[in-house]
Amino acid sequence: MEGGGLRREMNRTAKYEEWDFLADKIHHRIEQERIRRRRGRKISLHFLRKIAMRMGLEQLQGMSYDDLVAWVRRQGL
Repeated sequence: MEGGGLRREMNRTAKYEEWDFLADKIHHRIEQERIRRRRGRKISLHFLRKIAMRMGLEQLQGMSYDDLVAWVRRQGL
């Protein structure tokens, strides 16, 4: 039984690492879009992770910088 619990913990860690990696990729893409368009304020990775926890990475992946800023304003953040 103890071994099964350990495996489950490793899976949670692996899932978190994958989630964190995807959040980092999304952050990089959004930052590059913001830089290319020369607009807006920088969105920190920490803030983007908090947004991803609220809405989910799948929905966040399809958003542009402008969509993200509009969502943040609607949420009052």
